[in-house]
Order: sequence, then structure tokens, then C-alpha cells
Amino acid sequence: MIKKSTSPVLLVLFFFFSCSQDKKIELDYTPYYDIYSLSQINDSIWKDTLLYGSKTDPYNRFISPMLLDIKDDYGHRDSLFPESTLSKVEYSKSPSIFSKSLSINQINNLLETINNPINLGWGETTYQAEGKFKFYNTENKLIAVLSHMSNNYIKVEYIKDQKISRNFEYKKFKFGELRGKGVTQFNNVLKEL
Repeated sequence: MIKKSTSPVLLVLFFFFSCSQDKKIELDYTPYYDIYSLSQINDSIWKDTLLYGSKTDPYNRFISPMLLDIKDDYGHRDSLFPESTLSKVEYSKSPSIFSKSLSINQINNLLETINNPINLGWGETTYQAEGKFKFYNTENKLIAVLSHMSNNYIKVEYIKDQKISRNFEYKKFKFGELRGKGVTQFNNVLKEL
């Protein structure tokens, strides 16, 4: 009796389609607007700013646009970073070229931490990345890179037309200083990697 085998062409097609179709990640984390009222966020941001100086300091020119952005986006999950449907997030330590995919739980923990404006302060840093999170949409295109520095700072870079858009400001991240509970939560994500 002659045994039929699966056609190599069918195997290649199956492999291609199973690998090329990235699945949408169903995010399941508590956004900041389910925890804090607009008034609480407003108070926290002004309090945080006053820790750096008076109401006449340069940081204050960022507050009104940021609070307006938060108010406009309040309750809208699609306005949270990275403002796109995700298929995967990868992490690589600098200067390594190897990356590790995050689990859905790790992605949820990361996004819950960095999307909470109360977890971020106004401190500034120099750009010396210790590691990078790369965010991919459902078409498997890189859409954003979130770098982190060893001193609890983050910096976001959006990808536009296959190029990094460095002049983009994600207002809710302030200047990228993680603080308070945000430091602990972010470091817990890093420990899992």
C-alpha cells in the first residue's frame, strides 16, 4: 500500500499563513481614569509641578496642554499609549540585538504603569537607554519604541513611515520620570523579563 504524504507546498503555505497573521492583543488593565477623577489628576499634576519650583517655572507651560489632553482623552482607551491595536511587544536590553516577547500579562502591567500620569514626574534625563520596548500593530509593523534609562526614566518614540519621529511629545508622560508607585510597578515588569 502506498502512503500519501502531505504536499510540501501545503506545508509551506500553512507555515506562512500561521506566522504572518498576528493576533490582536486583548488588553485588560485598569486605566487611570477608572481610578482617579479629573480633579484628582489635576491636583496631583499641580502638586508634582510645585515640587520642582514655583508656578512661574518653565514646567508650567506644559501643564495646560497636558491637562487639556487628559480631559479630552478621559475615558477613551484608544487615546492611551501606544494609541493603536497591538499584536506584540518585545523587549531588548541595550546593546543586545536579541529580544524577548512579553506575555499579555506583562504588556497589561507595563501599559497600566506608564499610562497613569500620576506615576510620572517632571524630572529630566539624558538619553542613555538601558533597554527598549518595541510595540507592533496587528500588521506586524513597528509603531513605537519605549526606551528606559537606569535612573527610572522613560522616553517614547513613535514610528512614522518607517522612521523614528523624535519630535513627537506624548504629553501624558511629562518628561518621563517614573516616580512613586510607578517605579515599583515598572521595575516589577523588568524583573519578569
